[in-house]
Amino acid sequence: MADLINPAGTLGRAFIMGYVDMVGGESSVTVNLPLPGHSAYVAVANAKGWQTTIEVTQGEASFTCVFSTEAPAGGQLRWCILLA
Repeated sequence: MADLINPAGTLGRAFIMGYVDMVGGESSVTVNLPLPGHSAYVAVANAKGWQTTIEVTQGEASFTCVFSTEAPAGGQLRWCILLA
């Protein structure tokens, strides 16, 4: 678990973390939120540290996030979900 700053500038709690294999510079992952009804953010780690990408709409139980990166194919991208 890690504490990260979400776009609202408040501290968020990372409750799902993982790595996704990048194929052709793009990949996707489907995440099942354990706490539907809460807002959450997707953050990815890159050379500049953690960067938040999207906000998950309240009430969604799962979503698919497509990651794109300039990293070469075959690399891995670290991602996490923040509870808002």
